[in-house]
Amino acid sequence: MRRFKERRFWFNMLFSYLVIARLCFTLYMTYSPQLPYYDGTPETGVVGQVPLSGPHEGYFIGRNPIGLIYGVNADSDKIELACKFLDYAMSEPNQVMYCWGIEGLSYVTNEDGSRTMTEQAADNNWLQSLGINPAQVLPAQQSVESTDALVPQWHADVDKMEAQYIKAPWPFIYATEEESMTASMYLVDIQTYVNEMAVSFVTGTTSLDDYDSYLEALDRMNLPEMLEIRTAQYERYKAAL
Repeated sequence: MRRFKERRFWFNMLFSYLVIARLCFTLYMTYSPQLPYYDGTPETGVVGQVPLSGPHEGYFIGRNPIGLIYGVNADSDKIELACKFLDYAMSEPNQVMYCWGIEGLSYVTNEDGSRTMTEQAADNNWLQSLGINPAQVLPAQQSVESTDALVPQWHADVDKMEAQYIKAPWPFIYATEEESMTASMYLVDIQTYVNEMAVSFVTGTTSLDDYDSYLEALDRMNLPEMLEIRTAQYERYKAAL
């Protein structure tokens, strides 16, 4: 909690000097082309930077490698068929099509086995019309290679540079029925309050002198019980590795 307060202090200082910006992969990939003076170079684009650091080294939180879970009802008489479909969905040929599209149309295979997007694939609207990487539709593996092929080289280089600052997120852990019930009662309100107060502290709307009151409010919202649950879950996770 002390480190959390210190980070809020430094973010508040940075905010007061108007130097905070939330930069990420999607931000500069999306906004650089919208700048009227952007010529495809980092000097004229929106470029990601290293994470901000104050008393403690800054870092980025990575994405959980497990985004969605697919399954089949245990009472279904089509379990074998469902498993065949999932096997096909995660097969290499389907994943290549999912991430790259149609060979000869949206990408070509080079002599060394690598792939290159075609010139037409630079039109994102056209590319999306092929159904490439639709969100949360089919089981899929993220492809850094296919993503890098769609952006300027400087963009891909910045992504690789920033990767060294990524820390793993909270892992995907199954909750017990009791844990799920407790979380459903408390977690939404806690997360909402934390997010609102983070903005309030950073912008100076709420003084950091009120930080102890903030912690007391979290205790009243049953944060200690949620911490016990998360600790138990993480211990189960470590024991299962």
